[in-house]
Amino acid sequence: MNKTFKTPEYQRNAYKNYISRNKENPEFKAKLKEQQKEYYTKNRELILQKKKLQYQEKKKLKEEN
Repeated sequence: MNKTFKTPEYQRNAYKNYISRNKENPEFKAKLKEQQKEYYTKNRELILQKKKLQYQEKKKLKEEN
């Protein structure tokens, strides 16, 4: 199962490095947490719907085995 990404590998690596450099910074952590909370509240129904579909697919696969 190959994953396909919308961003190039160098961009993902740069972001990963950025996060690792700033993971100890309390201001950065607070800002990141606030952004994540805002995203979740904005897209809550979509996120929960996707999770429900994933759960149903896993359940279906278990039942088939």
